Amino acid sequence: MKKIVRVTVPRNAAKLIVLALNIIAKHLADGASSILNLLNMADMQTKTDIANVQNKLSDKKSKDAETATEDRDLVLGSRRGGILTGTVLYYIMAVRDVLLGVYKGNEHHLGDWSFEVNTSIAELRVVIPTHAPEQIALAKGILAKHQADGAASPLSYLNMADFLSKTEEAEIKHNLSKTLRQQSELAIQTRDLAIGHAREQTSYTPHTLLFYISSARDVLLGLYRGDERELGDWGFNVVMSTPSPSSKKKAE
Repeated sequence: MKKIVRVTVPRNAAKLIVLALNIIAKHLADGASSILNLLNMADMQTKTDIANVQNKLSDKKSKDAETATEDRDLVLGSRRGGILTGTVLYYIMAVRDVLLGVYKGNEHHLGDWSFEVNTSIAELRVVIPTHAPEQIALAKGILAKHQADGAASPLSYLNMADFLSKTEEAEIKHNLSKTLRQQSELAIQTRDLAIGHAREQTSYTPHTLLFYISSARDVLLGLYRGDERELGDWGFNVVMSTPSPSSKKKAE
């Protein structure tokens, strides 16, 4: 009975790199007798090394970015379960309350301190942003106005030195996270270019990992025709099945 053979090449970058490493390991183990000597295995090794290094680099930069973001958010403070004392949000809300008292009846003056003030006949609302970049920008606007006002600033009774320190720390962590994410994305782009996953690249794009793996699969399918399970020794996932009776009838 005729069997259907499927030898799949994964699309996932990490799995593709593992497959490439397995193919190269088997090729090196076979030495001069390896049928893949027909291919440019030295270039395949180079592309695999590039993809592997950049993939690990991307993962590391991404994790470091997450850590920097968590550190930033810790300094900024969180609204979950209340605002922690000594965080940027704590100071922003303390400043808002002080200024609402100072400018009672003239709340639009909070706009001079970088707050967004929404007023209507029925409601007064001083907006506290929910996103980190806007929170940092608001904190910096408040601090700039406070420093410009000098001794006349109504905020002199707050710990503005600590507010400044926490804002600077939050901004450093925010910029670090942003830089690390950009570095992670650049590593992904370099990895994908070596793999053959970049835009307009296909398995037919020469000198890419995808090209070499597809070529290796085709060569091995020719060598092991009728005994395709042997491709499993090279790291390929080989799926063998038999046609269902219904599909056989349709083919007839």
